[in-house]
Formats: sequence, C-alpha cells, structure tokens
Amino acid sequence: MFFSAVLAALCCFSSCVEKPSSDELKVISYNIRVINSKDGANEWKYRAEASPAMIKDYAPDIFGLQEAMPGHLEYLTETLPDYSYVGVGREDGKMEGENMAIFYNKKTIEDIAVAGKKVLVRCDFNVPLKDGVITSDKRIVEALPTIKYLRDQGAMVILCSHMGKPHNVFDAKLKLDKKEIAKIEKLPAEEQEAATAAALEKAKGDVKKFSLQVVADKLNELLGGGVVFANDTVGEDAKAKVAAMKPGDIVLLQNTRFTAGESKNDPEFSKALASFAEIFVNDAFGTAHRAHASTAGVVQHAGLPAVCGYLIQKEISVMGKALSDPARPFVAILGGAKIEDKLNVINNLIEKVDTLIIGGGMAFTFLKAKGYEIGNSLLDESKIDYCKDMMAKAEA
Repeated sequence: MFFSAVLAALCCFSSCVEKPSSDELKVISYNIRVINSKDGANEWKYRAEASPAMIKDYAPDIFGLQEAMPGHLEYLTETLPDYSYVGVGREDGKMEGENMAIFYNKKTIEDIAVAGKKVLVRCDFNVPLKDGVITSDKRIVEALPTIKYLRDQGAMVILCSHMGKPHNVFDAKLKLDKKEIAKIEKLPAEEQEAATAAALEKAKGDVKKFSLQVVADKLNELLGGGVVFANDTVGEDAKAKVAAMKPGDIVLLQNTRFTAGESKNDPEFSKALASFAEIFVNDAFGTAHRAHASTAGVVQHAGLPAVCGYLIQKEISVMGKALSDPARPFVAILGGAKIEDKLNVINNLIEKVDTLIIGGGMAFTFLKAKGYEIGNSLLDESKIDYCKDMMAKAEA
C-alpha cells in the first residue's frame, strides 16, 4: 500500500502542471525545498528558470506517471491548489541528460501564516489495533512534526482521520455493507429479517471498536498532554470543543468514517467539517489518493485554502528522486489486497525497477498464475491472466 500511495501522490504532478500561474516562472534548483521565482531565487548557486509550458512538456517524460492511477489526478490538484516546482537544473538553464529531473512539492505549512488561526489537519491515524491496543504507533509518530509546528506557531489545531472501515454509526439510518447484504441474501427468506437485525446490532459496536479515543490517548502521551478528544465529528461535542479552542490547543475529532458522507465526498458533510477552520492541511499521505470529504471535499465543496504537511512534502520529494534517478539496484516492494487498484502502478514499476517484490494479499493471485495451490487465500480470478502478462513482461 505504501508504494502505491507514493505513486498516487506523485501522479498529481502531471495534473497540476496543466494549471500553473501564467504570470510567473518556476524556479528549478539543486536544493530540495519549496521556493518560487519571487522568494529566494538568488539563494542558490545552481539554478535555472523554466516556463510553465516547459515544465509541462518535460514532466511526463521524466516521471512517466501520467497513465498510472489516472483517477487520482484531479483530486490532488483541487485539494492542494497552491504549488511550486522544485528540482535540479543546470546553470545554463538546460534540463537534459543526467541533470534532467524535476521534483514537485505543494505549498506547505511553512508558506502560510497560521498564528491565531484554526487549522484542519487531515492525518492518517488508521493504526493497527489488537484488543483495543495500538500495536504500532508509526503513523501517529509520523504526524507529530506537522502537529508540533502548527501548535508552536500558535495555530488552533483540529485533527481528523478515519480508522478502519466502520459502519455509518453517526447517521440517522444505519446501513450494512455490500458483503453483509450479499451474505444475508443467500439465506432462506424466512431467516433474512432476523439476520439483518442481528447484523445491524453488531454494527453498532463500531462506535467503540473504531473510536479514535485510543489515538487521542497516544497523542497525549507523545505530546505531553494537551489533546482534547471530541466524541463526534461535526456534531455538538465537536462544535463546542472547537469553539473553546485557544492558540496552541489541539482537538482530535472522532472517526470521519462514522458518517457515510465521508467516503461519498458528500458536499454537506464536507462543508460542516470545513466550517471549523480557516486553513486545511493535508498530511495523510497514505490516503492522499482517496477523494473523500476530509481529504478532498473540504476544498472542493467548501473552498478552504489548502497546503500540505511535512509528511506529504517529505514523501513526494524522497520518492520523486527514487523514481526519476534511482540508485541501482532499484528494488520496489508493493503490497495490498487488491490487484485492481494497482494495475497501472505494477505496469509502470516493471519498466523502472530492477526487482519488484509483490507482497500482501495480492501475492496469492500471482502465485496462482504461476500454478501454485493457494488454498482459501485471497484470490482475484479475473486478474490471473494479467499477472501472467506482467510476469512475462518482467522476464523479457
């Protein structure tokens, strides 16, 4: 999932370059940092300026990603509309040969004034749990630099995230998911009503099972306290706790997926969430490819000015270099359950890497394509031929 998320985030490059500001040039520099032609252009010894059109022409050739995961391109353009180009160039202004590499970074939290403002930060707190205990706090720790910076700058920091795939327990009408409905429909007609009632009752337990209270507790541990938890996402408790905030305060909202409007990118839910803040910061790199209310809707439907946090900035810069000018041997590890989500990513990576390691649930479909028995393991039969084609391409 990690590598596909990296590629999804990098794919925004080819979309965003189609909409540059027409009245300014972008600075190409050896230094990996966000600057523009009006701020600090003369700081660097080696620099070259390129017109937006020039960057647009070069970008597809450099990354070769415009075909990879195309459904995510518009989303990232709209959620983080302010941007700069950063990369390497020659002193004479040419970009070619070993020097031809452009890295892309969005406008970041350091490019805006946040003191005294309420800032909505989309994090990725989808941490693994066992018996209600976090087994790895890596994603929480990775969010800390952005949170600390905003807090120390005097912002009022409103954190939001999803966790797992819960039912819409905050909505007026609780609904079962497609798999649950399909399972019930296979039962005899006289058993379906009781089975539905039992499934709905079980679903109500998601309020506790997928609560972000455990994340709030961990944040308080890591930050030395000061994190207030709201028991709902856009309800009365969240409204009251956000309204009471002072500069330097932090509030964590309840699981965004407790409302169906999150995954559907519902305009009303997006506006309700956005109403808490004056600025939106997307630092949820692991979910940057999803056009949900808390990642896209707050900008698309509510117009919040948006920038990225340190995590997204770091991942795009580091992985951009890895993809455009990798050290050899270049090995990529790709995991996840669904091959369908990664068709273009796999095809693209095979052309770039020396070795591609397939892990996670989708590895079983590749094993099946090689003739191995996989028992009851996860299998996508419709993609067996695709797996054979990709393995043949890799061996060619």
